[in-house]
Amino acid sequence: MVIQQGIPPESDEGYKIALEWIGISKDTFRGDEELMNKFWEVRKKPAEITGLYPVSEEVLEFTERCMAYACP
Repeated sequence: MVIQQGIPPESDEGYKIALEWIGISKDTFRGDEELMNKFWEVRKKPAEITGLYPVSEEVLEFTERCMAYACP
């Protein structure tokens, strides 16, 4: 929704998205940052290769920019 509204990742909303993503990732991977990073690299590959639910390149890029903004 924020992408369609033109809200930039480098905003308060982007910051909130990054914090939420970090929280979910920490819970999912029990704080294992190496595993979180490995999963993110797999997540960016095409769904046909990974078997994961497809996520658009636009959403992946937006999320990465949110993370870069929130965690410089």
